[in-house]
Amino acid sequence: YEGDLQDTPIYLGCDADDVHIPQQRVHESADILSNLGGQVKKQIFNSLGHTVNEVELAIARSMMTRVTE
Repeated sequence: YEGDLQDTPIYLGCDADDVHIPQQRVHESADILSNLGGQVKKQIFNSLGHTVNEVELAIARSMMTRVTE
């Protein structure tokens, strides 16, 4: 992959047993995005399923606030 994400904050999260997003895909994506210059934070949850939780929403809000200030 080519490009420069110029320290763009990126958050990747999923459940350890998510049936739609394999955990390995999160790790691979994090590596690729990091190599392109992204500031990647990844988080693997237990017992979350394929949904978004309050922790992830708070992280997304925080990231959006930082990039829009």
